[in-house]
Amino acid sequence: MINKIFSIIGFGVIFAIFPICLFYGGIYTNYFTYYGIREYFNSFFMQNLNLIFYGIFSLFTGFAFTANGNFLKYLYLIFALILSLSFIPKVGVKVGEKIFLKENAKMVINGETQRIRIIYKDKYKLYYNTKKEPKIIMVPLNANR
Repeated sequence: MINKIFSIIGFGVIFAIFPICLFYGGIYTNYFTYYGIREYFNSFFMQNLNLIFYGIFSLFTGFAFTANGNFLKYLYLIFALILSLSFIPKVGVKVGEKIFLKENAKMVINGETQRIRIIYKDKYKLYYNTKKEPKIIMVPLNANR
């Protein structure tokens, strides 16, 4: 019984990361290239990885690979193929926009409140542009907030 539990957890942790990396890799390749954002994949991946989803998906994946039936293995394969669709340029940009793009946000710039488009925001940086300035601007953020 303990051996089965360790097998589920071990296989799950190892094999669940693969489709998630495919998904974020496609977004990183297409969305970030489209908007010209220069960010390292590792920091992008770790700041956007949902650990609760990863934990649940790890248990499903571990169970799928330790179960005797092929149905769950095929379901895992289909899920991985669907997540890898983010490598198609139009799909990757659209998915990235759904996740990260925020229209009509307000920000004080030079003492004046302006409407901005937030292209990408993490704990340390904010990438945005305005109607007046279509070029992407990066602003460092205070990580302690």
